[in-house]
Amino acid sequence: MTMRTMFRAAAALVLVALAAVACGEDKPAVATEAELEAARQETQEALDAIESLEGRIDGLESEIERKDRSTDDLVAGLSENLDQLKASLKRVKVSTSQASLAAQAAAGEVSAAVRRLTVLEDRYDYHLKRYHGGGG
Repeated sequence: MTMRTMFRAAAALVLVALAAVACGEDKPAVATEAELEAARQETQEALDAIESLEGRIDGLESEIERKDRSTDDLVAGLSENLDQLKASLKRVKVSTSQASLAAQAAAGEVSAAVRRLTVLEDRYDYHLKRYHGGGG
């Protein structure tokens, strides 16, 4: 049973109730045609208001669904961006680690070269002093 059908049934009950109230008073047993027409008019106005509200509710529900889809799309996009950022950070971490290892290896090579150069300088100074009588 739809909302409109329920409201129409309620309106019919209102008409019956109005007729019953009219019968319970010191009025004639049957409601006058003017009273029934007034009740019909009020019922129709109420039904029109209900129909207008149903239209507004449908519009609001559509807007909520549209915003829910938009929110879902936004969340999916943010999730994808976050996944990409995590992957990028992982690559940066690996690259940084590799660069650090390469720098350590280069520092080791420089240190070894300095040691060899120091030995060569010492030998050169020794030979200068010993065979040429001088040096620094």
